[in-house]
This record gives sequence, C-alpha cells and structure tokens, in this order.
Amino acid sequence: MSLRVESEEVVMQLKWEHEFQFAGFYAAQWQGYYEQYGLDVTLKSGFSEDKKIKFGLSEVINGRADFAIGSLDVIMAKDAGEDLIVLAPIFQKSPTAIVSLADRKIEKIADLTLFSVLAFQNAKKFLPKAYAIAVNNGIEYREIAEQNQQIDMFYKRNIEVIVLELSILKYSETFRTGISPP
Repeated sequence: MSLRVESEEVVMQLKWEHEFQFAGFYAAQWQGYYEQYGLDVTLKSGFSEDKKIKFGLSEVINGRADFAIGSLDVIMAKDAGEDLIVLAPIFQKSPTAIVSLADRKIEKIADLTLFSVLAFQNAKKFLPKAYAIAVNNGIEYREIAEQNQQIDMFYKRNIEVIVLELSILKYSETFRTGISPP
C-alpha cells in the first residue's frame, strides 16, 4: 500500500524568458526532484503575454509567485521592511550598463556631462558606487520608473545615454526589430 501525498503548488517567477540560465530549475523538474519532495512547481516567464517585464519582487509581494529570481531590489526591499527571505545571493557580474547612442563619442566618464542621461528608478540606491562616481564627475541624470519607457525614449533619441540592465535592452531590441543583438 502506498500513501499518496498531495503535492503543494509552488510558483517560481523567473527573471527572464525560459532559457538556458534557468537550466537547473528545468532539470530538477524533468528529473522529478520537485515531485519527490511533494512540490508541483510552475516556472513562469519574466514577461507578460503582452511582452511587458514582470518583476519577481512585485510578483512575490503581490502573491502571484512564491519564489522569484531577483536582484539587488530584493535586498533593498527587505532592508525597507518587506517580509522576504533571501535564499541565495548569487552575482556573477553586474548586469547594469551605461548605453549611449552610437554617434556619441564617450571615451571617459567625464564625457557623460555633455549628454542627457536617464537611469532606472532608484538607480542611486542600487548602484551607490556608480552614483558616487557620477556625482564626483558632475554628471546629472534623471530617474524614471518604467524601463520600457526609458528604452522607448532612447530609441526615439529623446535621451542620449541610459543606465539599465543590459539584458532588458537586448530583449527590447530583439522584440522591436526581430533581430537578436550580439
């Protein structure tokens, strides 16, 4: 006689599309490891059906996911009082980049003082060292909440330099043109 244990449904919010960087999660699912421990795991794409970015932190806080892959935003939210548990801080390299239009010749940090710079909301909190370098070099920038809007302004040439996660720019370029950048 075998006991049938009802599995617990768990939602894992990925930070990006379903791709190789999440191979460990898929391998565990395909090999039955989650099921072995009574878990019915759903791996959710980092994008909504209308191709807007879903932020793991928001998905967990709003009850749409039980776990999420996040960034420094999770640590900042926990520090601000959110009831979160950080399971594993893994940073291989910073995903943040400063991107300029191709015809802008930026050779050193001080050159950024010549251009309009737009960063993601709370960039100075998430990138304190980069912010300190900017301030010490006289670089001023605006912050905007919606990274999709930031990218749109960049492509329309309303802004010359943006600070954002490079993967978001690559995804946006692929979605906009159908061509994946190198």
